[in-house]
Amino acid sequence: MRSLTAVKKVTGYFIIFIFILIVMEVLSFLFFTLKSDQFTFYDRHLYLMKESDLLAMEEMFDPLLGWDSQYITKFGARPKEIDYDEDLISTFGDSYTYCDEVGDDETWQAYLARLIGKNVYNFGTPAHGTDQAYLKFTRDYPRVKTEIVTLGLIRENINRVVNVYRKFYYPPSPAGTKPRFVPGEDGLKLLPNPIEDVDELTNLQDPDFIDQLGENDYWYNTVYPVLEFPYLKIFFNHHFRMELRYGKGSNAINDITPRPGDDLWTDEQSVEIMFSLFDMFVHDAGEYGAIPVIMIFPQKGDVVKKYRNNKNYKSIQKIIDYCREKEYRYFDCNTALAAAAGSIEELNTYFAGHISVSGNKVIAEQFYYYLIDNNLLNQ
Repeated sequence: MRSLTAVKKVTGYFIIFIFILIVMEVLSFLFFTLKSDQFTFYDRHLYLMKESDLLAMEEMFDPLLGWDSQYITKFGARPKEIDYDEDLISTFGDSYTYCDEVGDDETWQAYLARLIGKNVYNFGTPAHGTDQAYLKFTRDYPRVKTEIVTLGLIRENINRVVNVYRKFYYPPSPAGTKPRFVPGEDGLKLLPNPIEDVDELTNLQDPDFIDQLGENDYWYNTVYPVLEFPYLKIFFNHHFRMELRYGKGSNAINDITPRPGDDLWTDEQSVEIMFSLFDMFVHDAGEYGAIPVIMIFPQKGDVVKKYRNNKNYKSIQKIIDYCREKEYRYFDCNTALAAAAGSIEELNTYFAGHISVSGNKVIAEQFYYYLIDNNLLNQ
């Protein structure tokens, strides 16, 4: 009799549980049906290249790197105001090395060149990952062969070294495919750019080709929620929670910080890839007889934290600690900008999306002192 009562009790609880699930599922269905325009849902068409973007990619296409800044200058570097008799530094990296949003004569390289009276070449490319910057270094540095060479990055760049197709990482991006490295038995193994010819860019309008690209892309495997049954599971999707927190189209989610809620500096394999790129850069520069310097560029929040608390983000500190452990030369722009700012108001003037004109001047001055302090200038 007691066992029968227990069975009825358990059955009752089970029915109540199922009823609650059904109610929650119905409410979830109604919520996401009515609010579907406020969140991003998985759709293969998100990743298809638009015709207008395709034309832009054709102009920037590079079979090795995926895309690259195209300049008709002596070494293909960004144009500069003054051409000095001697060369000293060549710089590689992403948009922070390139100095997006300022003119050719307003980059930190241009200001530094005026201070030292020698050429400082800018090989930075917007939206490049550290892997692309390294590959560009191996291709272009042997032609310029400056005494000093830098590899620049922001802490977000670790997200790019596990990416094959930019739209998987940030769907609104107009950029295309890229090479990436994966851990192998004897160090990193290069997976070449999936598109080898400019005529193949039209493949980015084929959904089946897009799915093939996803096989080697970290971000393809962390997709947006699918608007289908069971709707309740959408609440557990990371991207939904990110948009719930920041808002769809929020300024916190942009081309510089597409994944503000992700931190791959806690992912062992991603960190291994990034630090192996450091190792290869330093080794190869040494083989060329050059002095390598790793430059850590800041985003505004990085410098604010350093200014207020005199502490770097853990990811930035991890980069610094690795460089110190390996005895690699490095320059921390976060510390440089925080030290130069007399107030938060002044610090704010150092940024305008990317680093502003005044911010680039400070970096040039502080890096100039770094070169002097480390006996890297012949004075």
